[in-house]
Amino acid sequence: MSDEQPIDRNEFRQLCNRIHSFIDEQGFFIRATHGHRWLDSLCLAFISKALSVSRGVISLVEADLEEEAFGFMRTLLEMALNLRYITNGRTPDVRAKRFIHFQSKIKMEWGRRGMKHFHWTPEEARDLRNYKNFVKWEKKFPRQSWYQTKKNGAWTGTLALEPDRYEKVPLVNEHGKIVFNKRGKPKMVPATWAFDYFWIYFWTSSFVHVNVDSLSNHAAVPGIPFKVYAKGCKRKGYLPADFGDQALFSTLVYLRAILIFAYRGLNSAPPENLLAALQEIVERSAGEEAVRRSRVQAGLI
Repeated sequence: MSDEQPIDRNEFRQLCNRIHSFIDEQGFFIRATHGHRWLDSLCLAFISKALSVSRGVISLVEADLEEEAFGFMRTLLEMALNLRYITNGRTPDVRAKRFIHFQSKIKMEWGRRGMKHFHWTPEEARDLRNYKNFVKWEKKFPRQSWYQTKKNGAWTGTLALEPDRYEKVPLVNEHGKIVFNKRGKPKMVPATWAFDYFWIYFWTSSFVHVNVDSLSNHAAVPGIPFKVYAKGCKRKGYLPADFGDQALFSTLVYLRAILIFAYRGLNSAPPENLLAALQEIVERSAGEEAVRRSRVQAGLI
């Protein structure tokens, strides 16, 4: 799009504040029924955390720490993938409960590591609130992630590739062209987050786990005196990618998605005016392909 604009950080921050105030004013109480209380508590926690991370990304970009903002944005993507998977289930309350019960594996692992590295006694390692429940719940998690069981063969991509029960998108062929049915209308299929997993998740991994790609702008170049990298440095070898705008754009997209998924889990009408405000910034700030992708993620097409 020829009229694309950089993202206004102040506008984005003010929108985060509006979302914050809106959530507080709604005065949510989690539902009392056993299954819903897990799901409601989790959805509201995701909203709160998403707003904190979004503000963190904005602050990092403002401090000219754009690559760090891009890596930090990965937290929002992981949150969106997890909440999408939880609320996409036919029994989302069961998935939410499992997500929360995974704390048992984490707590028990802390105990084991404390015994190894700090020489805790078994009694000290067991000095946990809900220890008996943790022992019982941990048996549900034979592998390293909350969504993995002995039978399901789930992996990180499962969170992204499970067909969406709510949103459909046009089917495209191997050339990226829309496939039409016999009536001349686009053939619709359940949406997935394949692009976000195979492209954005993979890309941000370089900055989260620190491989050589994320060190490119910090590397010494033969024949040139080394200087610590900072935004605005100009010398041969620096990557031209604007990680700040990419971080802000993706943060807008994933914050919006988290709100949609959270309200779906809460079985409550989402704040359409706030979702529209987020989408308006996305469309004003992105090229045509990015707009199409964000609209798919938002369930608009």
